[in-house]
Amino acid sequence: MEVVASPAAINNNQTNTKAVSSPQTVNEQNSLLQGSFDVADNGGQNVLSNVTDADQQRERLRKYEKDLKKRKELDEQRAREQAFLRASLRGSKKLQSLENGSRKKLEISSANSTKENIDAVGYSNKCYVTSDMSYPDDLTLSQNETIPLEQVMRSANRVANHLENNEKRDEESKLIRDYFRQADVQKAIEATALQQNNFALNHQKVPSSSSFNDFGKCEMQGNLKIIRFQKCDDTYLGATVRNEGERVVVGRVIKGGIADRSHLLHEGDELIEANGQDLRGRSVAEVCDILSSISGELTLIVVPNEQVLVDEEKDSPIVYQHMRALFDYDPEDDYYVPCKELALKFQRGDILHVINMSDENWWQAYRDGDDPSSSLAGLIPSTAFQRQVIIYNRELERENELVGKHKNFFGCVKKKSSKMRSNISSDFFNSADEIIEDGTELLTYESVSLYLSKSGRKRPIVLCGPEGVGCLELRQRLVESDKDKYGSAVPYTTRPKMPGELDGIHYHFVTKQKFQEDAKAGKFIEYGEFQKHWYGTSIASIQAVVDRSKICLLTLKSENLKALRKTSLMPFVIFIAPPSLQQLRRQKELLGQHGIRDEQLKQILHEGKLMEQEYGHLFDRIMVNVDLDKSLAELKDTVHRLETEPQWVPSFWISGNNSIAVR
Repeated sequence: MEVVASPAAINNNQTNTKAVSSPQTVNEQNSLLQGSFDVADNGGQNVLSNVTDADQQRERLRKYEKDLKKRKELDEQRAREQAFLRASLRGSKKLQSLENGSRKKLEISSANSTKENIDAVGYSNKCYVTSDMSYPDDLTLSQNETIPLEQVMRSANRVANHLENNEKRDEESKLIRDYFRQADVQKAIEATALQQNNFALNHQKVPSSSSFNDFGKCEMQGNLKIIRFQKCDDTYLGATVRNEGERVVVGRVIKGGIADRSHLLHEGDELIEANGQDLRGRSVAEVCDILSSISGELTLIVVPNEQVLVDEEKDSPIVYQHMRALFDYDPEDDYYVPCKELALKFQRGDILHVINMSDENWWQAYRDGDDPSSSLAGLIPSTAFQRQVIIYNRELERENELVGKHKNFFGCVKKKSSKMRSNISSDFFNSADEIIEDGTELLTYESVSLYLSKSGRKRPIVLCGPEGVGCLELRQRLVESDKDKYGSAVPYTTRPKMPGELDGIHYHFVTKQKFQEDAKAGKFIEYGEFQKHWYGTSIASIQAVVDRSKICLLTLKSENLKALRKTSLMPFVIFIAPPSLQQLRRQKELLGQHGIRDEQLKQILHEGKLMEQEYGHLFDRIMVNVDLDKSLAELKDTVHRLETEPQWVPSFWISGNNSIAVR
């Protein structure tokens, strides 16, 4: 049996910034606890050795209970001291006089004070409070339903927490906890669960392939919980740990791991022992080393976190938030990620299915195409956290530029220490949505939905790329390949009508004043002046092609894509990227363009790179135009997929459009 545990990827004590930080405590250092377990046959074990091991474990449990009792007594003593101080303040005569002086007399009309005083008859139970909750009359326990001890303990803790936190009934809360911690009570619950389980196994028609013990086994010993995990190959425990003073605490439980599926280990649980080795007072790195050296069955002794209200997530469906990534993310390059091994690497344009957003800084997600039933979810930076990182990195770039302008006497730049960087005021991060001075966007994620267009509605296809890459040639060839399927928007112009031109067929001829009014009203997707005449493509012209059940083909500049995406046209944007310099030259020569200088070709390559960097998050597909015939075939295949397969689109496009949302 082998347990592989990786040391934490980041120690927050060494983080060089206070403004951008992981949501963990200062001393936290997370680590992935993973490994595979092979359960050996214990039939040949010496019985005496087993008895000795059991006695040693009971002795350790008594010691742990004693230590926990001391710690609890210290906590209660501190609580009494705080209560005494508060009571002393409340009993202060000066404070009472101030309170009485500021209190106003309330007059209550007799109409509102008609409540009668009824003498109590018989014994008054002060522990009983009438609840405003209603219960159905048919809440009877099925004979086939098995409720294990762990579930009963969680339910009891929830009730106790409710009484303690919401109703301030500490005494009743303590009675409930003490009652269910009794060994006799727990044995009775286990015996009942066993009897019900045997009854279900003997009477059910189709036996279940899974049970509560599929991923682990748990038993309660007083205040302590003993968990035994048995894992197969290629599975993960899926938990991280952190230090809280001398305690080793579970920091996260990742979806898809054994800890999540077994529901035996929860966030906030304190790890006391692992296979007989005391974990208290150890660093996260030491805990990882201990777990790595363990072979055989992994037995953990933990103190359950009673303050956490455990949700019954195993019975409730997972709610997915579908996001399109607008940036590239590699955990190996991220200084702030709590655990590199648990983080999810993705690229711009990837669809991410977010399943847990409870942490304000780190979400849990799957990539589209990953199988949640056989893989762990990964950590990704939240929207707010990624915005903060972007802002902080831009501020560092500005500082580096300023430092470059101020050199010392010998011409050397003075480096800023990490201590200085960590002391940057957190006021800079007061709002993650603050406007950047240079007007650039903070690109994180875009909410998307899966939808399938109806046959009568065709999405416009936009070809964009640097001038000279072949967008116009590809559009023309695609239109000529099937004029009944494809169409072009009729542009507007202010130039005079030429002989043979028809208004509304070749151009929409308008006056300069009318053109400027429409441009100011935002009716054009793009427009410009050429030889003292204005030309523009309007939203209405594109919609007219769509209304004829044709695919409107457009060639637009990248800076105009944002305006088009804000309409209800739902465009599909294809970026035509230039090939290598030699391939681009050959392509030009095939089109009859000879004598083009290398500087011109390099300019096309440079513009293509800049466009992809700045507007790449707006592209639905990137095609490298190596050969016009191959690119044309690829375009036709893309159109076919758009018409027959569901596509991920921005969620705000779905409402009000003639489309079928795929849930």
